[in-house]
Amino acid sequence: MWLNLVITVWRCCTNKTYNESLKFKVWSLKFLNGSNFLPSAFHFKLSALNFKLTFDGSPWYGTAVMPMLESIGPEVAIKQLKGRSILRLARHMLAWRTYVLYKLQGDDGFDIEMGSEADWPTDDAMNWSAVLEALNTNQTQLLEVLKTFPETKLVERVPGRQYTFRFMLEGMVQHDVYHLGQIALLKNLVG
Repeated sequence: MWLNLVITVWRCCTNKTYNESLKFKVWSLKFLNGSNFLPSAFHFKLSALNFKLTFDGSPWYGTAVMPMLESIGPEVAIKQLKGRSILRLARHMLAWRTYVLYKLQGDDGFDIEMGSEADWPTDDAMNWSAVLEALNTNQTQLLEVLKTFPETKLVERVPGRQYTFRFMLEGMVQHDVYHLGQIALLKNLVG
């Protein structure tokens, strides 16, 4: 049986287009792993890659987080439209990235209550350049923590939450991209 599977995989990978063979390889990994999920090591590397791509890489959807934010001047960042500004959105993103960092580092006590001041900072304590610097620092720290974070811990629940570390990491990328779309729209409307 194993020999037939290996021969089938080899034929698929040599006779099909790259995309088709890649789909088959992923299916094979799922089959061999005995689950509906990609193997943990592969998924973990993919999460780290997505963190990097969406933050300062060349993602499929367009401009990454930092190139977009760096293209915005402080005078545009503070302009408000219906109570939202680019500065406030960036600080909100930073708040949740900080949450993720603390949770990955094992801080069970740190939390952010949805809708709170910690979730949506309103004070003007941080200027635009400080927010950009804090986001870059946070990204560096996240990538460093991910280098040593045990892959086996991905399926464990985040303390105080009803989701796993894997779900949280995927959610962080989705959260950044969601608010990046709002930032791009605001930039066009107020800039």
